[in-house]
Amino acid sequence: MRALYPLLFFLALPLLNGCTTDSMAELDNSDAGYDYVFKFTETENTNWTADFADYPADQEEMFQLRSGSSPLPKESGQTKPSLMLSGHNYSDDLFMYLYRKVEDLKPNTPYLISFNVELASNAPRNSVGIGGSPGASVYLKAGAIAYPPAREKEMVGGTPYWLVNFDKGNQAQEGKDMTVLGHIGTNLNDFTYTLIDRSSTVPFSVTTNEKGELWLLLGIDSGFEGETTLYFTKFRLKVEQDVSSMAGVPVAGKAEKIR
Repeated sequence: MRALYPLLFFLALPLLNGCTTDSMAELDNSDAGYDYVFKFTETENTNWTADFADYPADQEEMFQLRSGSSPLPKESGQTKPSLMLSGHNYSDDLFMYLYRKVEDLKPNTPYLISFNVELASNAPRNSVGIGGSPGASVYLKAGAIAYPPAREKEMVGGTPYWLVNFDKGNQAQEGKDMTVLGHIGTNLNDFTYTLIDRSSTVPFSVTTNEKGELWLLLGIDSGFEGETTLYFTKFRLKVEQDVSSMAGVPVAGKAEKIR
């Protein structure tokens, strides 16, 4: 599919086709036990911002950067709404990501977060491509930070690049602010879109700021030198206070669910 938004979207403006704060609407049985459930409807998508990094500045058109609300491809056999991210990884290191602020947590408090992501991918895990596999060399990451995410222009080998102001790691390597949930490879033998599910293996540790805020991060770190287009349908989190780092501090249990 072609661009849903003009290439000016690289300015990281909030998604225009987005959604209400009622992220807990229409939960199904599989959502039981999660404290936050974000379904990427057109209403919810207004609460998220999409951006791109790890590529030369002023090369947005060349990298074919696109994002926006979209139905899933018909070949997936699903009718769920989604938030689409797409880019062509000419830099062999393109990072595409989403972020959203969460409020009303306890101030200056350490939390443990477990992530689960549902998305549609068309890249077989055993496929071969330039620089790496379209499936197994494209990594899904999730995390959280206590300050607003942003891009910063820095010189890399004499060329100005857009880089992020948080530690995401690099491709298969985790960073302090993001953990690797796995790759985007499917179990199919052809390039057909299908839903896949990825989860964190250990809880992610983060501390809120003085206002009880966190910014959730969800990203794709690519080592495949080609085009990747993904459709995010659901982002679920289990959130609880980190008792191990709060000796002597009263614990109030899990975070309240978003209404």
